[in-house]
Amino acid sequence: MALAQGIQAQVVKLSTPDNAVTFFGIQGLIVIAYGTFLILLTPWLSKRMQAVA
Repeated sequence: MALAQGIQAQVVKLSTPDNAVTFFGIQGLIVIAYGTFLILLTPWLSKRMQAVA
């Protein structure tokens, strides 16, 4: 959560009220990239969690 808020704070610095489309576009790309990262990480995490479950 803290990482997301930190990224959000940096992106807000780049935006102005005139470029709201760019702002939300960047937000969307960040969410898609992070979601893809988590999907790719899932098999590795599942293997690592075998000992716990």
